[in-house]
Amino acid sequence: MAEHVVAVWTSALDALEAALDEGESASPGSWTPPPVDAPIPAELVARARSIQGRQRSALALVGAELGALRRHRSAVGSVRAATLPAQASVYIDTTG
Repeated sequence: MAEHVVAVWTSALDALEAALDEGESASPGSWTPPPVDAPIPAELVARARSIQGRQRSALALVGAELGALRRHRSAVGSVRAATLPAQASVYIDTTG
């Protein structure tokens, strides 16, 4: 039974590591704990914490990149607004 639990958890950790190794460009999915009625074995806790640290680092990097992209988008919008000609003519009703 214990070997089965270790094997299932090892497989789950392998999948998480593969997703991190693949790169942050992959779309994130939701993670479901492996279908085993036992907590993660003690010998795998250090590995799981290492994966968690890598995930947090990746998340922080994505957050920083998102902030930079928002600033760039705002700057592009400001340049467009300042350089594009008026889109419509304006008329004043002088007779009515």
